[in-house]
Amino acid sequence: MMKYSEDRTDCENNYSASIDDIFRTQVGNPHLYASQTQGIVDCLIREKLVSPSYTAQKYVEETSDPNHPPKSFNQKDMRVRGCEVANNYIRGYIGDPVEHLW
Repeated sequence: MMKYSEDRTDCENNYSASIDDIFRTQVGNPHLYASQTQGIVDCLIREKLVSPSYTAQKYVEETSDPNHPPKSFNQKDMRVRGCEVANNYIRGYIGDPVEHLW
């Protein structure tokens, strides 16, 4: 049991972050775009959350200014947020549910 515990701890400490990164990339940026924004936009297009003509520049314009007129997508939609998180862009909103684990 001690050996199992040591091996499990070693695996979690040395490999789980890499596995998480690979999985997230595989889901959120399968074309391996170097640009985080392009990865997000590609995911939004694949998920049919924006039109195929939607661009990374348009995404930057719409998300960088909170006073921008209505966006092409609902930023609070969990599918949109999934595309962002899968490309290492994480943000929260007022009113998001909060889970206190400790």
